[in-house]
Amino acid sequence: MKITQFSLETRPQKKIPFCTVFDICSLWEYRFCVIHSPSSAQANLASPRAGRVALRGFFAICDLWKLSSTEQMTLLGGLPKSTYHAYRKLPEVSLGRDLLERISLVMGIFKALEILFQNQEQAHQWVHQPNTAPPFHGQSALERMKGGSLLDLAAVRQSLDSQRGW
Repeated sequence: MKITQFSLETRPQKKIPFCTVFDICSLWEYRFCVIHSPSSAQANLASPRAGRVALRGFFAICDLWKLSSTEQMTLLGGLPKSTYHAYRKLPEVSLGRDLLERISLVMGIFKALEILFQNQEQAHQWVHQPNTAPPFHGQSALERMKGGSLLDLAAVRQSLDSQRGW
């Protein structure tokens, strides 16, 4: 069985001033995706260490976007306040598939915005601006994401990916 491991050296060389979030996303995408077989890759993503990295990236992005705790809990699928505050302490915790998918979508949205906008402040403000594109219908991307469904997060991600030419 061949083992494939991606390292941080394979990440794009684009310089991003707020490199800590980019490094967290890179860790999430490359370091913890050591693929032995489909089942072991899934096991790596369910590890407590991967959960901590995912939460660290999510909360760093939310801080950049200046999201309230209520908005953050909604993006995480309507977490109870006690769970949210426990997660803010960044424990090593195994996260469920739904939560991992939500965090992955938020990280993908963040990454797409960093690629699409030259100005980082513009990228961070974009989620709050009204948008007339079809998936938003005059709402901001944040309002769409706060719909609470994975499909809402996926619609924002897909819209950004299509603007990137994906």
